[in-house]
Amino acid sequence: PYTANNHSYAFLGPFLPYLKLEQLDQFLPRLDEEWPLVHLPIIRTDFTNKDHARIFRATPPVDRNNFFKWMDRVENVYGNHWKKLGIYEFMQLCRLDLTSLDIPLLMASFILWNRSTHAFDLPCGRDSPGRLDVAAITGLRPIGERYAMGLIKDEINVETVGVNFRYSTYRRYIKEHQGEAGTYVTEKEHISFLLYWLSSHVLCTPALKVTKNVFNLAQALHLGKDICLSKFLLASLYKAMDEAVDIFKAPYLLRNFSGPLWLMQLWLNAIFEQKLNLKGEATMQKVEGARLTYLTRKKEYTVEAFKEYISTFLSFEEFTDDLAPFLRPSLIGPKWLKLRFPCENRGEQSELINIWSAFLTGDIIFTGTMERDIRFYAYQPQLFARQFGLSQLLPVPVMKQRLKPDHILNKKFIPDLINTA
Repeated sequence: PYTANNHSYAFLGPFLPYLKLEQLDQFLPRLDEEWPLVHLPIIRTDFTNKDHARIFRATPPVDRNNFFKWMDRVENVYGNHWKKLGIYEFMQLCRLDLTSLDIPLLMASFILWNRSTHAFDLPCGRDSPGRLDVAAITGLRPIGERYAMGLIKDEINVETVGVNFRYSTYRRYIKEHQGEAGTYVTEKEHISFLLYWLSSHVLCTPALKVTKNVFNLAQALHLGKDICLSKFLLASLYKAMDEAVDIFKAPYLLRNFSGPLWLMQLWLNAIFEQKLNLKGEATMQKVEGARLTYLTRKKEYTVEAFKEYISTFLSFEEFTDDLAPFLRPSLIGPKWLKLRFPCENRGEQSELINIWSAFLTGDIIFTGTMERDIRFYAYQPQLFARQFGLSQLLPVPVMKQRLKPDHILNKKFIPDLINTA
């Protein structure tokens, strides 16, 4: 992007000023029900703290001491396995207080979420968590094998593992499946642990218990499959935000907010860090998510706080560095995310091209742990290109003639998946 005569332009797509609905619809037509809730004549504010205690129950469990003991036990044996998969630092995030949510801030984000573009419509243009943001917050690589239920076949039978789903509430599950101190951590226990971690701390399932639906993913991680977990996580966040908007529109709050809303909380902490002067403790963790966890305000819901956050969202009349928080030189993260481009090492440059191609190339991303519930979304980085601070379409050397990213979608893939779903 560049600026000329005080006007901002972007190479990766149109940059529209903040227009009225009728004017904007000429450029980006959509269904009436897809407009952000902020455009409604009346916005709901009649929530109570009792409502929030109930509907945000799907966040990671508050009583985590037994989980930490189990995690220490399994990590002693499988820690190197997690590092080879590139999920070790991501798993360490669950040791922090991801249960801490700024309720009025999240509620304000639901009001401004655009389900057509999966972005926030701000006065300065669009902004949204993307694959770069997920990589910075979690340390997960943006490349790897695409995951959706049915794409990876089970190589281990769930009955063989012996998981007892009759005792799947979080506390009872640990008691039933954690091995005794001094005994060896078996493959079955490792898969059982991954089932708990995925259900409770990553996907935050609405049933508030360990679900059999994530077994396919748990066994794939146990077997060392090179899965692009970050892509699956971003699609799961899109789904969670879409469902939150649906719940928000209902006359009564009948369902829990679920899904990885902790990820949205950390992303919001990043973009509001300067505007709201958020402060937190220092941390020795190796990803941005660890630092951002300490910035969460523990505010109870009030109409005044809700209005304050809506006003803060709408105060972004110009695109500032706040809206691209993960391009700063002091970024905390893995080495591959902080490498300068282009770099002298040919091997590192090849990897860097694949990584930034994943960040900047449009794609179809999938979520869903049941065949009947597979969702796919368009990842459209061109709609919020200024977050990347780049003016070139793809981050490759100027003289490079060919680029064959390993994540380009196979033309046969979508019809096969739709048939499966």
